[in-house]
Amino acid sequence: MSKKINFIFFIVFSIIAVLTTAFVIITYSGYKIDFKYMRLIKTGSIYINTNPTKADIYIDNKKIDQRTPAIINHVIPGRHTITLEKKGYKTWETNIDIPPEITTFLNCELIYEDIELSKTSELSNQPLILSNNKRYILYIKHENNLNNVYVYDIASQEQFKIYSTISNIGRIEWAPDNKRVLLLVNGKFLVINLNIIELPVINNAIQSHKLINLNALIPDIADIIWNQSADNILVITNDKQLYKVDINSEEITKININDFGRIGLFINDKIIYINSQNILREYNISSDLTNEYIDYNNIKNIKYYDDYIVLLNNQDMFIIFRKDLKSEPIKLSGERIEFNKNRVITFNNSEINIYDLREGVLNNTLRYGKKIIDLDFYNNNYIVLILEDEIKLINIDGSSLNELNLISNIKSIQHVIVLDNRINIIYKDGDSYMISHIDLR
Repeated sequence: MSKKINFIFFIVFSIIAVLTTAFVIITYSGYKIDFKYMRLIKTGSIYINTNPTKADIYIDNKKIDQRTPAIINHVIPGRHTITLEKKGYKTWETNIDIPPEITTFLNCELIYEDIELSKTSELSNQPLILSNNKRYILYIKHENNLNNVYVYDIASQEQFKIYSTISNIGRIEWAPDNKRVLLLVNGKFLVINLNIIELPVINNAIQSHKLINLNALIPDIADIIWNQSADNILVITNDKQLYKVDINSEEITKININDFGRIGLFINDKIIYINSQNILREYNISSDLTNEYIDYNNIKNIKYYDDYIVLLNNQDMFIIFRKDLKSEPIKLSGERIEFNKNRVITFNNSEINIYDLREGVLNNTLRYGKKIIDLDFYNNNYIVLILEDEIKLINIDGSSLNELNLISNIKSIQHVIVLDNRINIIYKDGDSYMISHIDLR
């Protein structure tokens, strides 16, 4: 009897050993047993990182015995709910598809549980002009019978007076490198260097040692185009004649373009423009050669973003790689656009389109029942979205889409500017433009 029992035990333990070994081999081979359907399935992995780290991880409401950053192996392919929790921070949750044999990456920004707007600073009751790097704000204040031009540094939260005049100021804009400002004062185009602050006014006279009067170089100026690569080089139009002007040396060169029209970019030594027949053309100043590219209709504006040129009409945008203007343009819908590396977001009052230029695909389209006021990128994989009465933080990394409500019941927001992990909000209080900020972590 004992021999029989021993034999039975031997058989049982042998079976257990075989099954255990098989289970280990299956597991380390990247497979998992699906007991529901009694089958072997190839598993996937997910790497989860958070800022800050050491957040608790839940997959489908089951707590994982790891904290971020962590890699979780042997995940059954399919859609899973990922929840991240850390004391003092809002709960982060998203639904994500885990494919087999691939490690899916999830990078998450955790934000404070309690978020408040900072104290506000009053800027002006005149329109604000944001610099190209989104660090500075240019505006006019009417003070003591003078029109004073100020620059507000968003990073330091300080303002500097750069110019004063008793005359009206028309056009006012930034140079591409944010180091110079163009002013149209009493019919004269002036360029001012931002290293000069608290510029005195003496009988409203133009102080040539501190300002550059472009009308003294070219009379009857119709328009001015900054060089995107050198802020001392301008293209100035005058009664259908174009000039290249070096405002440092005051060297002036005629440009032989007969059909320029009114829309153009100046990059290095090339002028890219839409002519009177709506054709995209490129003129090389050095070689005096013109190349003709694609026929466009009803182009209203042309913009430059690093390696890309954007043409805009009333409803559509055309994105072209600058080094290959003959390439087929990417057509997107929307009224406004934001670039971040190779990711583009276009949006209008109700819809957001997220486009990956590297992959050439539309990643996501977001629609809202509330009016979209503005948005800006937060780090690489997030946007801060301003709706008509609330602020949202949205993960747009393509593998997941997660929304967090930051603040609600805020009215009259005009713009959002993200700088150094700080969300800056420009809004109106009566007739005055105000600025506040939110620290997320």
